Amino acid sequence: MTGRLRDLRNLGPTSENWLNKVEIFSKEDLEDVGALEAYKKIKFAGYKPSKNLYYALVGAIHDKDWRDVSHLVNQQEVESL
Repeated sequence: MTGRLRDLRNLGPTSENWLNKVEIFSKEDLEDVGALEAYKKIKFAGYKPSKNLYYALVGAIHDKDWRDVSHLVNQQEVESL
């Protein structure tokens, strides 16, 4: 699948911009990097994402609403963000 990241579920223009700044340009890139690493890259780049972005990234990968992905994430990883 090609196209804009903002067209994925849960992602908008700001998320897409941040992901592009850390060299993530497609859903395939996001899947390859993974939600946790993508979140860390965004944070390391100097942006101030909320933990909700992590859930949004997981949801974008799995095509699920960000509020419905808690069972897909490791809570210890979330607490370390």
